[in-house]
Amino acid sequence: MSDEICPECNQEWNKYSLWCKPCNSKRFQNDFNNWTSGNDKIDKFIQDTQLNANNGWHVIEWIPYDRFKDVKQIGKGGFGTIHYASP
Repeated sequence: MSDEICPECNQEWNKYSLWCKPCNSKRFQNDFNNWTSGNDKIDKFIQDTQLNANNGWHVIEWIPYDRFKDVKQIGKGGFGTIHYASP
């Protein structure tokens, strides 16, 4: 099988990043009901970004706060607070 064909759906894919947009879009859509940021506008932005991604570097993923470990505040200013955490 050629490097240019997705082994899952047999359609052409991005041979440089091994990214199949139809297969990944379907996976993301199937997971939309399993997460929320708590803000409809943020959820829509993340979902649109996932559906339009042409490779893995363009994907934004919502990670629930409780999945982070060792959360530490590393900065604070007039526009917000910055934290560091391990996934």
